[in-house]
Amino acid sequence: MKTKSLISFISAFCFSLVVVLGVLFIPGKATSTVNINAQLNKPVLIENLVTKRYVFSDGDPIKGNRGDEGGWLASSGFESPKIVGTDANYYDRALWTIIPIADNFLIENQVTKRYLFSDGDPIKGNQEMREAG
Repeated sequence: MKTKSLISFISAFCFSLVVVLGVLFIPGKATSTVNINAQLNKPVLIENLVTKRYVFSDGDPIKGNRGDEGGWLASSGFESPKIVGTDANYYDRALWTIIPIADNFLIENQVTKRYLFSDGDPIKGNQEMREAG
C-alpha cells in the first residue's frame, strides 16, 4: 500500500472509530468528561475512547478565505492536511471548538481553523453488525 493511501486509510479509520465508538469532549485544561452544552464555543480536547489519543490537526492554518484552496483532494491541486491521533496536545493542535449550527455542529481546530472532516462513501448496512465484527 502506498504511503499516501496508508495515511489516508489510517486517518479515515481513526475518525471512524471516533464516530462509531463515541468520544469524550474534555475541557482543554481538565481531565474529566463534561456536559457538551457547557463546552460549546470553547476549546476542548477530543479523546478516542479506545486509543486514548486526542484528535489532532496537521498542516498549515487556513490562509485567506475559507474555500480559497479549491478543494481537499490532490486532484484539485491541493491535498488537505490530515487529522490524526496524538498522545498529547502539541502546539495546541489538539484543541477544537464545537460550534452549534441549527441542529448540527461544526468542529473547528483552534490553530488551523480547519473543520473536522471525514471523506469516503457513507457507511452502508447495519451498524450493530459492523461493531460486532
